[in-house]
Formats: sequence, C-alpha cells, structure tokens
Amino acid sequence: MRDLISPEKSWHGALRSNAPPNALSLTITGAAAAVTVGTGTRRNVLTPSDWLELERIAVHLASRDDLKIVVFRGAGMTFSAGSDLRYWAGEESTRIDDDFARIESALQAIEGIPLPTVAVVEGVAAGAGCELALACDLRIFSQSAQIGLPIVQLGVLVSPHFSLRLTLLVGVSRARELLYTGRLVSAAEADRMGMATAVIAEEQVHTELARLVAEISRQPRLGLVAAKAASSVALRDMRAQHEVPGWIFSDPDELPGRIEAFLAR
Repeated sequence: MRDLISPEKSWHGALRSNAPPNALSLTITGAAAAVTVGTGTRRNVLTPSDWLELERIAVHLASRDDLKIVVFRGAGMTFSAGSDLRYWAGEESTRIDDDFARIESALQAIEGIPLPTVAVVEGVAAGAGCELALACDLRIFSQSAQIGLPIVQLGVLVSPHFSLRLTLLVGVSRARELLYTGRLVSAAEADRMGMATAVIAEEQVHTELARLVAEISRQPRLGLVAAKAASSVALRDMRAQHEVPGWIFSDPDELPGRIEAFLAR
C-alpha cells in the first residue's frame, strides 16, 4: 500500500524545524493526499512537536482547493501508539496538560479538513493514535489490527472530546466499558461496534484503499465538501456542548509512577 500515492510531490518534515526527518510526511498526487505518521519505529509514537506539525499539515490540506481525499496511515505495518511517553517522564502535570491540548488541537484540525479523510489502521492504533483514527471520516482496518484507549491505565484523565469521538461511534455503554478498562479491541470487534468502515485481509488492504480513493476521487469536489459539511453539523454542535475550560488531563498522584513503570517494561 505504500505506493498508492506516488511521490510526485512530498514533504518530509518540511513543515517544521529542528525535528528528525520523516517523523511525518505528506505526499500529494492529483486529487489525493497521503499523510504518513511516524518513522516505522516505536510503533509510530509522536512527540509534542510532531503533533504541532500534524496540525500544520491538516491546516495546509484544508486550505487547498485541488484535493478530494486525504489518507492517514502509519509508516511500516502499524498505525500509531499515540504519544511518546518519554516526553512525560518527570514532567509537571501542567506540561502534560499542555501537550494534551496540543494533541486535541491537531485532531480538531484534521476534523476541520473539508474533504473525506480515511485512516488505514494496521497493527495498533492506541491512545492518541486511536483518537487520530477516530478523527477521520472513514477507517479501513486490516484483520490483525487493534484499537483502543488504554490511557486510564497510565493515570491519564480522559477528556470530553476524546470520549465524544468514541461515544458517537459505539454508543455510551460500550464507550464507557472501553474507557474504564483501557483494553484494545480486535478489528472484528471494532467492526461490530461501528468503529470500522471495512475490515480487510492484510494482503488486500492496498487494493481496497486504492479502490476507495479512486471511487471518491471520481466525485465532484463541491459535492464531497457539501456532504462532509452536512454530516458534520451534529458533531460541531456536540463539541460546543462538550467545551470544559481548564480540563485537567493527568492524575498527579498516579501518572508519574505509572509512566515510569510503563517505560521500564
């Protein structure tokens, strides 16, 4: 699937400075854009500066009038395990809260892209990686993929926006069970819950993605924009109702020790 979008035009970390190359890359061919997350190492976790770049990429894509579809995928054979917890070790809770606000800003920028967005979920989509997949309009899962929000296990306090994305797809009761336990669900269970648009055998993911990109790219751009705008009205209204100023994202008594234990594994 890596050659789905041929590199006629690409950035590799070009939208930010002082960052490892290829932490995020954007490739545009014709009416399709592909954002590749991570470098294929450490399950494509993202640093605080990566989330800033992701927001800038999303804002850039939203401003273009020559695109019809945007694909988000992970480097290698996994989507993203979310944020790089090494950056939170020994940090004050206020710094971690700032990082979560940065993540949420990036996710809302992705949701603000006025075109269809597709997440290709392979391997693991966990924590903020799960939220990244849920922020997209459509999600193609490989059969072996897993997705979930295990952040409660780390002493991270789930925000209203994080819970809203999950609840809209799976309902209140299932969302609560997933948030309370922090467990990862299989692609098959994600499909039953309503998180997956399609579940595809690993060797067929490329073919299905190419088919979907081609089908959407054939549609009139204005029609796609109108369809997304119309289907986003309820989401915008719900988000406005979920604004909680000063939300705290971390448990200062639990998070330091739990992150230390996680990193020691």
